[in-house]
Amino acid sequence: MGVLDLTFSNGNDIDWEAKALISGTDSFERYIEIARANQLSLVPFDIRGVIQSLNNVNLVFQPLSSEISGYFKVLSGSYEIGINSKHHPFRQRFTMGHELGHYALHRNLGKDFEDKVLFRDGDTNSREWEANQFAAELLMPKTEFRAFLRQSNCIDEVSDHFQVSALAIKVRAIQLGFQVTH
Repeated sequence: MGVLDLTFSNGNDIDWEAKALISGTDSFERYIEIARANQLSLVPFDIRGVIQSLNNVNLVFQPLSSEISGYFKVLSGSYEIGINSKHHPFRQRFTMGHELGHYALHRNLGKDFEDKVLFRDGDTNSREWEANQFAAELLMPKTEFRAFLRQSNCIDEVSDHFQVSALAIKVRAIQLGFQVTH
């Protein structure tokens, strides 16, 4: 069980609204509004409910190779998000957020994405990094994340609260400028 040091800086922030305007994509705030409109939980974020509320996206859970977390496929007139059913539910939640990030940010590229186990290496391209950041913003919102750390700095408790893996918590904490000790 690790501990998060409560000192932090501004971390790495993306101006999602500017990115959305420039690229013609959706910002993560659109999906927060979808959750609100459907009376879905914001913390922990009901990522599954949001994806299922999208008319042109089919969410599929299936056993995949252990190194594959999920995928995003462009179909004729619709999209498919596939999640590895063999992975832990907290990992599946992050993968859903990541694949929703591909839908929101990259669907206009008309290409499929197959994602290897997330957060395991630093060898990711900018689209994978953006999808990870998108998922982190939805599942571990900066303000709520920092506020919860005022209540608990135990990684396992933070993981349970946001329903994401301890590794995702550590990465998010580092991105927001927190020190992580083991």
